[in-house]
Amino acid sequence: LGVVYFHLLKSDSDKAMEVYDRSLALRQAVLGSDACTVEIATIYNNIGRVHYLNGDYELALEKYHIALGMRRSLLGCDHVDA
Repeated sequence: LGVVYFHLLKSDSDKAMEVYDRSLALRQAVLGSDACTVEIATIYNNIGRVHYLNGDYELALEKYHIALGMRRSLLGCDHVDA
C-alpha cells in the first residue's frame, strides 16, 4: 500500500510513510525488534526513498544503510540485491 500511495498521480508521501512505519512495526512485533529479513530491508529501503524524495537526505541515507546491511548479511555482498 505504501508503494501505491507513493506512486499516485498526486503522491501522498505522508500516507506512504504511515503505511511503511506500520508495516515495519508489525513485522518487528512478530519477529522481534532485531529481526533481519529481506522484507524488512525492503521496508527500510522504501522509507529511505520517501525521505530522499522529501529532501531529508541524512535520514534517507541512514535508512538506506540499514537496508543495505540487512541485504548483505542475508544475501551476501555479491548478490544483485545487495
